[in-house]
Amino acid sequence: MAARVGIMKKLGGVVLPDSIRWVNEYSWSPVAHTTTRTLAGNHHVWVAAMHGGRPIDLAAEPSFTWLTQSQVDAIMELANQPGGIFELEIDDRLFRVMFRHDDPPATSFSKIRHAKACELFTGSIKLVQV
Repeated sequence: MAARVGIMKKLGGVVLPDSIRWVNEYSWSPVAHTTTRTLAGNHHVWVAAMHGGRPIDLAAEPSFTWLTQSQVDAIMELANQPGGIFELEIDDRLFRVMFRHDDPPATSFSKIRHAKACELFTGSIKLVQV
């Protein structure tokens, strides 16, 4: 197997910076668990595998990850598609995702003030696996 030269990160065909971080990658469990007690005092446990619903938050942090104006525009175009489902490629893995509009804002970008030559941005993208 040949080693990859660079790890490509893409959202719906939009190439993202290699340094964009998946900030909540290890903050989710694929297991649902609930318990109840009967009137007789017995303990009942229900456990099931989760299918979808995993939050995926990407962060372009000011100190080392910047997005260009064209990347921000393309991401916003994706986010503005009601019900849009997109492929997220990150670290050799593929996910089907939607923007998390139920937890606004689904996207948030800020212009870097000292970038005179071109428009550069930091920010966050909130997605959910479907």
